[in-house]
Amino acid sequence: TLIATDLNDKACDPVSFTITNTPLSLTMGDVADVMMGSMSMDIPVTFDGSDASKLQVMRMVGNTAQGVTTTIKSNEGNNYVLTADLDVENKSQEVFVTFGGIKNTASQVVDIIVPDYTLNFAPADVWHNRATFTVKATDAAYQSIVEKYISFYINSGNKWEEFNPVTTGNGYSISGLAAGSTYQFNSSCLDNGSDLASNTAVSINTESQLALPNPNFDNWTQWFSETINKGGEYAIAFGNKQEETTVTSSNPSGWATVNAKTVPTSPKTKNTWYMVPSTLPTTGINGNAVMMRNVAWDNNGSTPPGESWGNVAFGNSLEKLDAPSIAYRSAGKLFLGDYSYNHSNNSEVYNEGISFVSRPTKLTGYYKYTAQGNDTHGIAIITVEHRASNGEVITLATTTKALTPTANFTAFELPLNYTNTGYKATHLRVMFASSNYASTNQAYETQNIVTVDNRGEAVSLGSELCVDNLSLIY
Repeated sequence: TLIATDLNDKACDPVSFTITNTPLSLTMGDVADVMMGSMSMDIPVTFDGSDASKLQVMRMVGNTAQGVTTTIKSNEGNNYVLTADLDVENKSQEVFVTFGGIKNTASQVVDIIVPDYTLNFAPADVWHNRATFTVKATDAAYQSIVEKYISFYINSGNKWEEFNPVTTGNGYSISGLAAGSTYQFNSSCLDNGSDLASNTAVSINTESQLALPNPNFDNWTQWFSETINKGGEYAIAFGNKQEETTVTSSNPSGWATVNAKTVPTSPKTKNTWYMVPSTLPTTGINGNAVMMRNVAWDNNGSTPPGESWGNVAFGNSLEKLDAPSIAYRSAGKLFLGDYSYNHSNNSEVYNEGISFVSRPTKLTGYYKYTAQGNDTHGIAIITVEHRASNGEVITLATTTKALTPTANFTAFELPLNYTNTGYKATHLRVMFASSNYASTNQAYETQNIVTVDNRGEAVSLGSELCVDNLSLIY
């Protein structure tokens, strides 16, 4: 009831009226999940007040409510859509709406949508101790968002552990892996890895640190042994003498040589001048080493010159006999693979390389070299290859080294620089040769390789290369 008075204290009749209080209604509708990295979210509300400009979205940070810049995006009657400007990052957001701090809605947790993406390990990008990989968003528009929030996990047993890879030009890399091991990789884009369990893990196998066969050359396989004439006949008291000796030839286990060429087993004349092992065991640093040497040989040689009793006085020897004419000269070779020689038509087949699925960084070992004739060095070559199913051979890394003269075993190494990292290794080639004129062309070797006649031993030999203690370094 109200009564009005004037300046003279005269009052009007009392006036009575009734105020009806209608409660303010403010509710928040279901908020749609928001894409990770979004800078805003739309929130539907129902509000029957008269000043919607006082509506504000609040975000919970811990136990504290923080106001967010809010604009009215649209409204129809009492139905409004508010736009809240906030960086949702990669975390679920708890929000509510307030009307000037007088009226609040219940809070609601808004979940985050992670864009689809894949974790990719190309087979050739997995080495013995490291791997590189890429992350690719299905929709390229979200690539930078995924890269911003992604975290990585590794499992080599029964436990996932987060790791921080090194960012490369086109992806990521991880090092320190164990050779010949299986690892699982996974990733998460949500805070605290909360989506890890629902993501699909990727499994990889690191390359093993494979070794060369018989690298110390302690194991040999004999393939030929026969007692044959040594040089020509020479005069002795009241007669002639033909010396004999046993020629044996062996190959180091796991390696190929050209002994099948330089030791013809069925030549026209079986004589030491014509049947000479070009690769053989010798004394190494500790145990055996392998010797390669330039040799003269002939599968069609004639009986060597001699001197019979009656033509010269007795007391002759092999040293006094002339050397025969020998048709061929060859370098001693040692290589991975297979070799065959056909003496009926003097054709040879080199099948170089062995199956090998690792990628070493260098070949090391020890050598000594003695040069003869016009040789200046021996040769060492290593090549890592990828042999495709269509027959194409792709060189991944290769190195050639000149092994110059040295009287004592000397360390050497052939580093491998992988100029093509887009393929896995399938084969390894290693070749050593006793001459810088070594070739797969026999005519070229005969023309250029020089040997020196040793009449006392009835052989013609040249440069010698000894190799021992080979290792592949990873």
